Amino acid sequence: MPFGLRRLVLLALAAGLSVAALIAIIALLTHTFDQTDAQLIGTSLGFSVFSALAASGEPARGKRRLALLGMFTTGAAGLSFVLFLVAIWVWQEEACWRLFGALAVIALVGSHASLVLSARRSTDPPLVTRLVSVSVLAAGVDAVMAVLPIAGLVDHVDSGEVRFAAVLVVAMLLTTALPPILRRAGSASGSLGQGRRRDQELRGIADRLDGLAPKAGHLAGELQREASRLRELSGGP
Repeated sequence: MPFGLRRLVLLALAAGLSVAALIAIIALLTHTFDQTDAQLIGTSLGFSVFSALAASGEPARGKRRLALLGMFTTGAAGLSFVLFLVAIWVWQEEACWRLFGALAVIALVGSHASLVLSARRSTDPPLVTRLVSVSVLAAGVDAVMAVLPIAGLVDHVDSGEVRFAAVLVVAMLLTTALPPILRRAGSASGSLGQGRRRDQELRGIADRLDGLAPKAGHLAGELQREASRLRELSGGP
């Protein structure tokens, strides 16, 4: 995410939380906490949450293959916030809340997919690529299982389905957390390997300098001292 956009998201989050906290403090001090106060707090918190969800589509929009996903995520988050405002201020009916809930889940899973897929690298090993695919698939299946009852398309959800959805959530969290950890571990391993190759090259140069020293006449001492310095830099004897 670009620095400027990240800064705006953080400012929006801080502003929403601050406004919500200020309203709550005033209501508690004046003993006048009513429905309007709750609506104002909800609006402030909703603004923070859905601003973050909308911004999560930005990394995907910057990639040609994920541009549509990024735009969909941002649009779903924006529309979710609009429906949230309608539900708490205008049309406080079950149908509106169901529509908002379903769209909010879609925005959430779109946000997850945008962040996970846009973090992929061309150097990712096959294991990381598979983990990313499993993470997106698990989140998508979970989203479908959540949207159907929220939207009222499914009347009954049994305990087995709930347990299966919970397993998918755990799998999604694990496969989301592992790729960045494995990338960092791979990067550290690569850096270690490069350091070892550099040390071997330095020792090889030092050996060649030692081999040239007997033929270098008055420069032999200088070549041997340089060879010793190279061995010190390589960490070898």
